[in-house]
Amino acid sequence: MPAFEYSTTNLTEIQRTLSSDRLRPYHHSVGGNLELAVRLYEQNTLLSESLYGILQGLEVAFRNTTHSQLAADYGRAEWYDVLKLEPEQRAMLRNAKETLKKEGKALDAGRVVAELSFGFWTGLTGPKYDVLWRNHLVKIFPRRPVQRAQVQARLNSIRKLRNRVAHHEPILSRPLQKDVNQIFDTISWMSPITARWVRGNSSFDERFRSYREIFPSRSGTQP
Repeated sequence: MPAFEYSTTNLTEIQRTLSSDRLRPYHHSVGGNLELAVRLYEQNTLLSESLYGILQGLEVAFRNTTHSQLAADYGRAEWYDVLKLEPEQRAMLRNAKETLKKEGKALDAGRVVAELSFGFWTGLTGPKYDVLWRNHLVKIFPRRPVQRAQVQARLNSIRKLRNRVAHHEPILSRPLQKDVNQIFDTISWMSPITARWVRGNSSFDERFRSYREIFPSRSGTQP
């Protein structure tokens, strides 16, 4: 496929289809240069794409190790039906079950657990679940002694990045290298082997280097 031509006509068409509002933060941050704005948008997309697998690795590992631990401790796969949940998590559980019902799927534990959002799992590390943490959840981090508040703060920060990636929003203002290091570190608290596997399959380092080469002064700046 021939290289894309960043002609005025093509750039104007991209701006039209993506919308001026969507490109505005990129356009503003490069001094009104439309071509640079589009190229910066491209880098945001490429980096977001590279983060998908890393974020997935953390989310799936945390979700499933939590599920396995609570299922073992409560003696049943449907631990969420006997655990006293706070209203927010209870609503998330109800919504997950309703979604599965509408799709004609059985409410077995595997499907329910997979349907629950990352916000549900992160919420289980909140201060109102301190007893749950001390009696159960601390055991899913055998590789490093960590405090509940530390885990909650880390997961909430990662969740915000995850949501921006999921909703195709700008991420270039974040300290992305620090974010990625924290994600790998958090996975390693559960399993160093899984952390190495996720890192080994990641394209982030290569794409972040490319971004820094194209925009050497932009790391950690807007958008």
